[in-house]
Amino acid sequence: MAFDNNSANCVLPLMVIWLLLIHSSSYASTLVTTHIHISYKIVDAICQVTPNQEFCKTTLKNFPRTKQADMHELGVITIILATEQARLNKYVVDQLLHGGDQGADDVAKNDLSNCLSDYTVTLGKLQGAYRLSDNKGMIKLVNDAMKMTKKCEYRFQKPPTRPFPLGDNQQKMVLLNDIALATLDLLDG
Repeated sequence: MAFDNNSANCVLPLMVIWLLLIHSSSYASTLVTTHIHISYKIVDAICQVTPNQEFCKTTLKNFPRTKQADMHELGVITIILATEQARLNKYVVDQLLHGGDQGADDVAKNDLSNCLSDYTVTLGKLQGAYRLSDNKGMIKLVNDAMKMTKKCEYRFQKPPTRPFPLGDNQQKMVLLNDIALATLDLLDG
């Protein structure tokens, strides 16, 4: 069964904006920080330490709320972006497992089932990071989420090796986690 990436890509930005609005309103009264808008120089500095600088810059500069965000809000934005990609990846794995190729072997089905569990944990870690205001705790949870994301990919590299079905979606997940970690490290430092 083929997965239509275009329909999921349309929903992703709306979900991100919705989550950002909820987060901003629920924490607005508890944040006591000076609201200093970030500049694209800060975005460039963050992106300089990521593996794919162009993806990072494009992602952050094209997100509508980046220019109005302060550093804490940018950290939240990056976690939201990673969370939504994890949600999309989990959906794709679920579709492959339950509605995909009926001829898939038992090893592939087992790996997909384990990946579904991995992405459930990944989502929980990122959602936990989203709810925290402690940068060190956020960093730990995003790191844990990255490990679970990689664990899913490694399952397909064990013998008998098979092509990893998430491909570009997995790469995007890793890159978004890298952006979140770079942002949180700068915020923490």
